Amino acid sequence: MILSLNFFVLQIMGFWRPSEGSPLKIIFYKFYTCLMCLILYSVTLTQLIEMIRSPGTVDDVINNSRVLLTMMNACAKSLSFVARRDDILKAIGIITSPPCCPRNSAEAVIQERYDRSIRMNSLIYGAFIQTSVNTVILQTALECIPIRILPFKCWLPYDINSETTFWLTYIQQSVATYVTSYVNICYDTIVPGCMVQTCAQLDIFKSRLKDLSGHNHRSHGKDVETHGDKNKILVSDCVEHHLNILKFAELSNNIFAPTIFTQFAISSLVICVSVYDLSTAAPFSPDFVEVMLYLMSMMLEIYLFCFYGNNVTVQSNHVGGNIYDLDWTSLDISVQKSLLIVMTRAMKPLTFTSGHVVVLSLASFTSLLKMSYSAYNVLQQAS
Repeated sequence: MILSLNFFVLQIMGFWRPSEGSPLKIIFYKFYTCLMCLILYSVTLTQLIEMIRSPGTVDDVINNSRVLLTMMNACAKSLSFVARRDDILKAIGIITSPPCCPRNSAEAVIQERYDRSIRMNSLIYGAFIQTSVNTVILQTALECIPIRILPFKCWLPYDINSETTFWLTYIQQSVATYVTSYVNICYDTIVPGCMVQTCAQLDIFKSRLKDLSGHNHRSHGKDVETHGDKNKILVSDCVEHHLNILKFAELSNNIFAPTIFTQFAISSLVICVSVYDLSTAAPFSPDFVEVMLYLMSMMLEIYLFCFYGNNVTVQSNHVGGNIYDLDWTSLDISVQKSLLIVMTRAMKPLTFTSGHVVVLSLASFTSLLKMSYSAYNVLQQAS
């Protein structure tokens, strides 16, 4: 299965039910999923209630909203994995079955190169995010535990003055923090991973086009009827492959687009809030380091989406040129017509979007930073 490491971590977090297992194991896992949802959603809800009840000053709202918005985003992401599990498996099934799966050693090398890229990105991104989270949790523990206050301001229907209730609530918030970080890591590597897999399929498609041209040269002078039949089979396979690539990209985009839109909306707010916090913190103080790590995480998160979304668009734009570069004089009329249909469709590049509103590209990343800076100026004037 592609993205196996990412889904394995998500499975440990309770948001990706195993495909195989006894009925008792499935029931137990569903209970575990409900428990993890309860921990994450309850911590998020209690923070939201407290912010509505006691917003405090502008600085208080800014400080509290950073973590709250991130947890709300994690809630949306975890829900998308649980609710759209079957659709995600369907999308994965498209590119792991014929005609998309590699057929020879050359295609296997292409697929392995992209799979290795996904694994490296996942490990590096995960290590960076977890280092940032561990730094924040350690700093919070050193500050909060001695004076018996919770890491996050929240409304609770019970008193936390006793040791038992304090530690249970503290552990709950700490677990919710780790769940938030791992859900974000999984989502922020699985979605770009789908984009990378789209690029891998486009690369394999390009390789098959070259094989089609090479087959025509090797078959030159042989039985015309047999040669024509083989050509039709090969080009039919290429057309089907291209349609499956389009289907995978469209299905992946439909699954993740609403959550990506939430991600963009929340990240733009979080980035401007973090920049504001950074401007008011003393340089290289613990608060400064915490906010800096948080800001870098948010920017890297959005950059991955935009960078790989841009790669899909650029690579899909080359499909028409790859077909044009074939030796058309050696192709049958019926084959040429089929390739012209593919070229016509390839004139509209593949795009991944944020809620079908914003196209994921490097230009969108730049626009997001500009919008965040504008919001930062408004916050600075309001304070």
